[in-house]
Amino acid sequence: TIRLKGSFEEGLKTGEWFYQMGDYYYKGNYVDDMMHGLWEEYYKEKRIKFSGEYSLGIPVGKHKYYHRNGRLRKEGEYEGGLEDGIWRYYDKNGELTLTIQYKMGTEFSINGKKVKD
Repeated sequence: TIRLKGSFEEGLKTGEWFYQMGDYYYKGNYVDDMMHGLWEEYYKEKRIKFSGEYSLGIPVGKHKYYHRNGRLRKEGEYEGGLEDGIWRYYDKNGELTLTIQYKMGTEFSINGKKVKD
């Protein structure tokens, strides 16, 4: 099943949109055909799968992804559309399994060990 609901203005997506594809659905806003503001994706059971902000199509700020059981799967921040800072990855039990530090989209360290150039 694929469903979508939203509006167009002068041929461009605008305002609130809702998408459903199979077992997943997501919602958010568009400005001039670009994702803008908070976007969220959900599992069929209405549990959150993803939450993150966009500014005119570019991911910004904190983004969080969740396992189907509701526990955090990974989290990190975007700066200017690129991963920046420490991203944390968790297993289905909520245990931290991996950390990757990014500097403007480039991996700088993994679990505290510097990545070679």
